[in-house]
Amino acid sequence: MKSISGLTFIFSLLFNTVYAQIIFENQIGSEFCYEEAIGVRYMGTDDIFVSASYNCSGGIAGWNSFMLQFDDNGDTIFTEKNTLHNGIIDNSQNGNLFFGGGNSAGFVYDSLRVIKLSSSLTKIWQYDTLLPICNNQITALKATPDGGVVFSAIYSFATCNQPLYNSLLIKLNADGEKEWAYSLEGALNDQIHDIEYVENEGYYLSGWSNSQSGTGIVEVFAAKIDLQGNEVWQNTYGFIENSYAYGITIVEDSGIYITGYTSSVFVVKLDFSGNLSALYPFGNACGGTFMKISHTPDNGLVFLSRVNNNGICRSVFTKTDLSGQVIWQKEWEAVLRDFDYVNDSSFILTGNINHLPDILLIRFDSTTLPGYIPTDTTSVEEHLIDNVYSVSFIKEQHALYIKSDNYHFSNAAIKVFDFQGRQIMSSKIHPDNQFYPLPPNSAVGIYFYQIVTENRPKTESGKLFIY
Repeated sequence: MKSISGLTFIFSLLFNTVYAQIIFENQIGSEFCYEEAIGVRYMGTDDIFVSASYNCSGGIAGWNSFMLQFDDNGDTIFTEKNTLHNGIIDNSQNGNLFFGGGNSAGFVYDSLRVIKLSSSLTKIWQYDTLLPICNNQITALKATPDGGVVFSAIYSFATCNQPLYNSLLIKLNADGEKEWAYSLEGALNDQIHDIEYVENEGYYLSGWSNSQSGTGIVEVFAAKIDLQGNEVWQNTYGFIENSYAYGITIVEDSGIYITGYTSSVFVVKLDFSGNLSALYPFGNACGGTFMKISHTPDNGLVFLSRVNNNGICRSVFTKTDLSGQVIWQKEWEAVLRDFDYVNDSSFILTGNINHLPDILLIRFDSTTLPGYIPTDTTSVEEHLIDNVYSVSFIKEQHALYIKSDNYHFSNAAIKVFDFQGRQIMSSKIHPDNQFYPLPPNSAVGIYFYQIVTENRPKTESGKLFIY
């Protein structure tokens, strides 16, 4: 596991009034079939492509491919079923479409298939590869400026019923020929789930692994691969809980942002050398692999996650600034898998809804019509908004740094608890002392603190990352 230096932990969720309008929210499906959208791309005016699959007969063999095109109002232009292409979708700058799926339209394949289509939807080439054993799945696919594509895939090297997964990253040129492959292998699970390309640098990868910890705990995985497929660096980042990571985005002059979940949805920030620098938690997680993050033109972040809100799992689309402060959130009782930009403030999202699922296609604009969208506050208490004390962890002293401009409260004390609720520290707060040592054997992870004062009715609380 990568050693951590200079890490800051920030936990801040407030109520936010934003402006949002649902432009359309369409369900597409038939009464007796399963229809599920996988990916969406906005290609320009009246040109929204959705990659989907459907099953009307049941069983794995019953899945078939389904491609749909919509105009900017969400009206269907055409649909095409039972094509050779299926799975994840991406587009190139010149209008070509890439699909990354398999030899059937299910989500797990005997072999993997990548298809390149022209802007008129004519097949240019098809690349098939058979990976070891079973449970093959393409997890991410990115068009590259040279007209080619890079994709990641996982495959089981254990039994099909009790799989353990290794990963591959494969680069194809503009003619569909393999240029190189990068392997991620270990004794347990080593899964790549997203790719971000940076011009003249290479590829940044995100995912998760439990091969590296030595204890079987799941850790965040990240790596940088150069343009020739050589590994520049690879790190894992472990916390107290299993930590599953999926989406990745790059912000120039800021760092690498990865989204995933433990018991909470999180975004972690890395520097460009792979050092962990910040961790931002958001709400109670509801699992799932459909997590994606992107840098916005106004220098923010948007990401898709699954959140447990009062016992109901919902898909939540969140916008934050680069320091993790929530700007707005929107949630749906649906399973959303992908999103794309229409413009700076308007987004297209797709997935499925209902038990016998229909395809769900949503377009909303975050700036056009006054409305109220509450952010998720299931993991934060109201009194955090007016805290008197600022609490942070200082690695060099292995101590808490407590600061306040208002020390007029008498008999203030801080208590720190680990993730299991066990108290590890208790200390009175003194105006002339800002550093409070922690036990030397404190494990790396998330901790909770409470500050109680004798003549103040509110108890302050928050989270810390100790490393």
